[in-house]
This record gives sequence, C-alpha cells and structure tokens, in this order.
Amino acid sequence: MSKDFIAESIVIISEDESLTNETYEKAIQTTLDSVKEFEQNNQEKMNEKLQEHEKASSNSIQVQNQIDYNMQIGTWKGLASSVDLLGCNGTARLMRHAVVPYEHVGETNWSPGIYVETNTAYARSAATSSIELNNEIYYKFYTEIVNNGLSSGTITGSFTFTRSNSSLDLAAGIHSANYSVTFGKKSNGSGYSASYSFTDVYDFEYMSDSSYPKPMEAANNLGYSLQEDGYIKPYFIVLRSNNH
Repeated sequence: MSKDFIAESIVIISEDESLTNETYEKAIQTTLDSVKEFEQNNQEKMNEKLQEHEKASSNSIQVQNQIDYNMQIGTWKGLASSVDLLGCNGTARLMRHAVVPYEHVGETNWSPGIYVETNTAYARSAATSSIELNNEIYYKFYTEIVNNGLSSGTITGSFTFTRSNSSLDLAAGIHSANYSVTFGKKSNGSGYSASYSFTDVYDFEYMSDSSYPKPMEAANNLGYSLQEDGYIKPYFIVLRSNNH
C-alpha cells in the first residue's frame, strides 16, 4: 500500500543536492521507519474494524435471495447517485466500491480491495481544504524538520474531517484518517516539496445527525444495515497527492 508513497518520498528527498551519502541514507531510513509505524497503525485500525464487523454480522449474515439483494443494493446505488448530486463525488465513489457482489455475500475472506486515488481533486482536497489540518502539519514540519536543521523528513498523525473544518465530501467519505507527509528541499532551493498520504477504513456506524443532508444520513444508516447483512464490507482507503 505504501510503495508509491515511498517512491515519491525518495524522489522528494533526492531533490536536495546538499545531502551527503550519509545524510541521504539517514533521511531515507527515517522515512521508512515512519512509514512502517504508519502502516502498523493502519493495520491495527483495519483489524479492529474487521473484528467489529465480523462480530456484529456473525449472527445475521445469511445468503438472502437475490431479489432482496438487488432491491437493497439498488437503493444503495440510488443513494450514491443522490450523494453525487450533492457534489460529494468522492463519497459516492467510496459507496460504490464497498458493494459485495451477490456471489460473494457471506464469504468472510472476500473484500472489496484497497481503494486508491492519486492526485485527483478529492485526494488533493484532503491535503488542502482544512486550515486546521494545515496548521497541524506545518507545526510538525517546523518543529520536527526545520527547527532540527533537517532538509527532509516524514511526519505522521491523525485528523478528523468535519463539516466545520473541511468539506462535506471529506467529512462523510473519510472522516477520521491517518496521515503521512514527506517533505524535502527543492533542488533549486525555493522551499520544500511535499508528498501526502491519507488512509482510513471505510465502514459505517449508525448516525442520527440531522445536520447532514437527508440523502447522506439515509446512505449512512442504510450502509450500517447492509454492512451487518454482508452486502457491503469495510475496506482501506488511500488518498495520495504531491506538491512539487
């Protein structure tokens, strides 16, 4: 899952021509260590969500008849189209990716697979739409990298996207995410390049928040029910973007 992010981080670090072989190797190793920790946190989060899902659905998953499946998933896809009309195209794509094909309903080992977006408008918005998040990232950037005299480095953390600090699309689709950002001095000396990675586990909890548009609330609560029935499943989301 982190191969592309590591490759992009190496490119960013390599732009700094002032690095000696020793400091270059140290910067790469520091990045690898940060990404390893980042991955471990992600896997722990995914395992926790899957265990919750399996526990909740173990007594309720039954292979229903296909008419019921078609009706439920048809409603789900209709709500995804309504979410699209709200301008939440990223959330709608995530909804569609969660669907379990009828022939795989009830199979505990089947999953939708990792969902990745790279340098799309949605992926970029995760890195740019929240002033609160940007302040958090740049505080870490200055305290952990700049103030320590480093020309490159990777910072990690977690952030909850809400309607008040970002966009409806991020609040509904991603919500709580882990992030990893690699900074590296540009070869021309004019500032730093940055490579962003946001990860989350896509799953549902029942919501009774009337501040969300009705199609969004209906989609969430239907998603909670479909998840218990095994018609949709949790999966990893990865949003990547870079700023050279």
